[in-house]
Amino acid sequence: MGCCCDNAVMGRFFWSLKHVWTMFESFNNIAQARPSFFQYIDTYYNSKRIHQTFVYRNFDQFQEHRREKSAF
Repeated sequence: MGCCCDNAVMGRFFWSLKHVWTMFESFNNIAQARPSFFQYIDTYYNSKRIHQTFVYRNFDQFQEHRREKSAF
């Protein structure tokens, strides 16, 4: 069984993908959409957007914080 919190995180991800990234784009098929989705994940969602799940840091900042914390 899944956790309801996991569902909320994924729901927010897909909302963001639909309303922020692809609002002004249309794709004829999955092959056309795939590069745009990967660009969204790599350039915006993981590296720039702050996440409540990551204590209001972006993914890169959160990973750095975890590395520093585990070094001690």
